[in-house]
Amino acid sequence: MAMLRKVVLGAAALLLSGGIAHATTTTFGGTSAFTDNGNGQGGSYVNFTGTTAPNPFSTTLSAGQSTTWSSFLNVTATYTGWAGSGTDSLALTFDFTQPGMVVTSVSGNGTVTAGGFQAFGEVDEYGNVTWGNSNPGYAADVVTFADGAKAEIDVYNISLACANVQSCDDYALGGLYIAGDSVTGTGKVVLKDLADDPPPVPEPASLALLGTALAGAGLIRRRRGKAG
Repeated sequence: MAMLRKVVLGAAALLLSGGIAHATTTTFGGTSAFTDNGNGQGGSYVNFTGTTAPNPFSTTLSAGQSTTWSSFLNVTATYTGWAGSGTDSLALTFDFTQPGMVVTSVSGNGTVTAGGFQAFGEVDEYGNVTWGNSNPGYAADVVTFADGAKAEIDVYNISLACANVQSCDDYALGGLYIAGDSVTGTGKVVLKDLADDPPPVPEPASLALLGTALAGAGLIRRRRGKAG
């Protein structure tokens, strides 16, 4: 009787301590693209281009887990003519193929401005790309898939500066810039699985162990009944 009681208690303890498997993870994957939609103030004087990596992208996450790509987006803004400043409407599009086909875009604005006069009448060029809400510094977009899976895409703001300072220190001819100058910057993207942590799913071996424990408990009860 004592041995049977130990078997029953041991089975129950094993079930509670780790004999239960949790739901599987979700794979999110697809391609991405950066676009300059123009239509900004002085937009005809500046052109924004961008590349994304990894592209295509793929990551496998469990509920609440996230992946960070620190250098996901590389943006370059190039002056195509004489202008004091330029602003364009931008978009970063994600075309998902996993866990289902969904297309979503995060919109933003890219701006290039002057940093002020330096010695000999030179000016510095710099800018930024702002995705939606500039505080806390990123725009979040929630994606819902047909199977109920959810993901949050966080696209962070980007500061643009000259890769080579000398190439952007131009003599200020009336406050205008030299065509062909460019500023660059890199931004990160975070993808998070928003799925709720599902209820645990018993493993087959755990179910068999549970059956053994219940049968043992029943046998103990019957023997106690006969003894009384």
